[in-house]
Amino acid sequence: MLQSEILDRKKQGFAVPLNRWFREDLRELTHDALFSSNDGILNTRFLNKVWDQHQKGRYDRSAHLWSLLMFRKWKETFGT
Repeated sequence: MLQSEILDRKKQGFAVPLNRWFREDLRELTHDALFSSNDGILNTRFLNKVWDQHQKGRYDRSAHLWSLLMFRKWKETFGT
């Protein structure tokens, strides 16, 4: 049985290492999703800028990349 201080404590979140994942584990998948098609919806110049800034470690663009990746995957699944 767990102690009450563990059972009754507030919920705690955990950090997901998106910053590193977009440079390593998710790099190829994300790059393919962002740059494999030019559907005219997203600005390719902007995508390149965000991608390069993140890959070179200038800025942590993981929040942007996550949103862009989810949009592309949503569009792939549900878009026309």
